[in-house]
Parts: sequence; structure tokens; C-alpha cells
Amino acid sequence: MTKTCPKCRKKLDEKSFIKDKNKHICDKCYDLAQPKPKVYYEIKVESLLPSTITYRILAESPEQAVEMIKHSNPISVKHKLIGKKDIKLTVYNFGCSVILFIKNFIR
Repeated sequence: MTKTCPKCRKKLDEKSFIKDKNKHICDKCYDLAQPKPKVYYEIKVESLLPSTITYRILAESPEQAVEMIKHSNPISVKHKLIGKKDIKLTVYNFGCSVILFIKNFIR
């Protein structure tokens, strides 16, 4: 015996129908109607300065989590000081704008 799904109008057999709130709908329409569960994703971003920035985002998919890091604050930043490259060093007195010492590392 075949039935017709009221949403997609496909004719399917009795086994592929699900009873949902007194309406018989097919498996595919039932899966599309269910909300996707949100999962915590941990995103680690390596930047030009040798450091790793870590974000924790609650999103439905990894692609959505990547889009959401633009508007959120990181939970941790780990610096790798071994790989850093010094370019210029400037020394000031605390609370003052008078330069006391300048050293250029790259010429």
C-alpha cells in the first residue's frame, strides 16, 4: 500500500512513513523539519606572530563556527617566543613619551 507525503507529495510505501503529530510524513521531510543540534567547536588560529589563538564557539556546523569567531573574544593565546623575530626595540619611561633608547635589529 502506498501513501503520499503531504509535504513533498512523493508516493512511498508504508515503511518509510513516520507518524508525527497525527500527520504521516516521509523520512526525508521529517529529517529536514528537525533542528540541527549545536556543538561546541574549538578553533585554533595560528598568526604571523608565532602564537596560537584559541576560540570556543557554540555552532551548528564548522563553517558557521568559523564565521562566528570574527565577533567573539579568544579564550587563550599561547605565544611561541622561540620563533619570534625582533625588528625594532624602543625604550620609554613609564607614563612618559620621551624616548630613552632605540635599537634596530634589521638594517
